[in-house]
Amino acid sequence: MNLSPLNLPGAIGNKLKSMKVNLSSLFILVALAVNACTSPDCSAFKNGTFKMVGKEGRVTIIKRYGATQKEYYDGSTTPTTFAVKWVDDCTYKLTPNADVFKKHPETPRDAVLTVQIVKTENKTCTIVSKFNFFPDTVMYQLVKID
Repeated sequence: MNLSPLNLPGAIGNKLKSMKVNLSSLFILVALAVNACTSPDCSAFKNGTFKMVGKEGRVTIIKRYGATQKEYYDGSTTPTTFAVKWVDDCTYKLTPNADVFKKHPETPRDAVLTVQIVKTENKTCTIVSKFNFFPDTVMYQLVKID
């Protein structure tokens, strides 16, 4: 006679089978919840105009449309321009255009800024950014204003 937990006779066997189904359902629900928490909906932040407030209250306006991002620092009317390449739904890479090297000649020619959107809520997203030539990461909030 096979007495594995799933082959037990009567009520005990049925109860164990029911527990297995409940545990499987619970596992699936937990996996879905974790996935929902770790995968924000980034689609609203791929294009548009955003406001970022940095250290010491410095304001940057970011205009990102298609494969171009323009950044206006502290009320400047002359943008710093980057090429945008989306790696996945919530991660993109910014490569400086020629104007960046003119304004900031110390910028390495192979500079790449990787930006990951880690959280979204209404018109706000939290990003984590890292340059390929600098060991630190920085975290900012962007507010979509257009």
